[in-house]
Amino acid sequence: MSDAGEKKENLLKKKISEKWGKSVTLRGFSQIPYYLLHINRFLSEEKKLSSLELLIIIQLTSNWWDKKENPYPSMINIADRCNVSERQIQRAINKIEEKGFIKREKMLSESGVIQRNSYDMNPLVNILIEISKAHPRIG
Repeated sequence: MSDAGEKKENLLKKKISEKWGKSVTLRGFSQIPYYLLHINRFLSEEKKLSSLELLIIIQLTSNWWDKKENPYPSMINIADRCNVSERQIQRAINKIEEKGFIKREKMLSESGVIQRNSYDMNPLVNILIEISKAHPRIG
């Protein structure tokens, strides 16, 4: 990274720390695209996300650190974060997948036993890119 890039990154970290407080920002933060927060404005009725479905997508996004590595939080952890039952999370993830926002992939142990799911976020990224092209100025 160039000196200018490092200065810009340090300034951004300082601004975030000033906004949220140092003790909050030391634990980390997640980036949520503006188009994701407003996604229901651009979807047909049958594709719109429920509040829980959107919250789950935000939770998955908060666990997605590297484009090449799918997030893989457990359903129990997602349920705990959303204050709902694990069964409600299972149903909502099924709907999110049926609507085409994510693709669930099984993570297997060396012996072939399913350990947990990972979530391919590329379908969501592609949807957001299309929305951003169709609606370059939202407010």
